[in-house]
Amino acid sequence: MKLIAIETEGQPQAEFTVGALEDARAAGRVSYEDVAVAHHTSSGTEVTGHSKGGVSRMFGHGIDNGRVERVCAKLPDDSWYVFVQGEEGIVEEVALRARTITGGGMRTFDVEGDELKETTGQAATYALDDTESALLEDTSGAFKESNLPKGRMSRP
Repeated sequence: MKLIAIETEGQPQAEFTVGALEDARAAGRVSYEDVAVAHHTSSGTEVTGHSKGGVSRMFGHGIDNGRVERVCAKLPDDSWYVFVQGEEGIVEEVALRARTITGGGMRTFDVEGDELKETTGQAATYALDDTESALLEDTSGAFKESNLPKGRMSRP
């Protein structure tokens, strides 16, 4: 099993990332052992949001909170990270997908021992299909306020 970390800008982005992973798991697009959110402050690290799947749920395998706390102890205060554990190829794809969708905006790391090894700058991305590209910023102007549908459900 491999453990990766995805740096996020705060709690909302961390929760969005976990939600996107859970949606992908529910749709059968990805399979991983566990995902958790870690928030490191000067008073310690809080690890929450474990979402074990499949065999991990039955046998109690998952991300080791102690290991996450040791990793986060070396990070700046008020750091938010999403940790994903699973088969090596699958979690590498998760990291690659995070970098691709954000245009390299999300830093990703392999967790080696109690250290983070950054993988953000590694090459290799892949093309996004039409449904995934909807997650990216729209530069065409198609979703400007004036172009959005106005129906009976609209409230003044």
